[in-house]
Amino acid sequence: MQIFVPVTLMLAVVAVSATTADAVITERVKTACRSEYYAFCSAHAVPSDGLRSCMRGVQDQLSPGCLKELVAAGEVSKEEVRKYSARQVKSQR
Repeated sequence: MQIFVPVTLMLAVVAVSATTADAVITERVKTACRSEYYAFCSAHAVPSDGLRSCMRGVQDQLSPGCLKELVAAGEVSKEEVRKYSARQVKSQR
């Protein structure tokens, strides 16, 4: 029983640390996505779930530079960018 409490505490600290790490927005993302943030999502705090939701909602309007930095930061998957690119090609037809 004495081992259970420290292990549980350690798992809780790791979970909080992972959440905090996920909440970090790099300076490169801030710079690359600044105009999109102010144009579409400035009502949301950086970082926040609301901002992530807003940026996903306007993903077809994000610049290639912004998308590139979001991928590099782990905020957007390469698969999501592939789908975005396919939609862009379709809309240009």
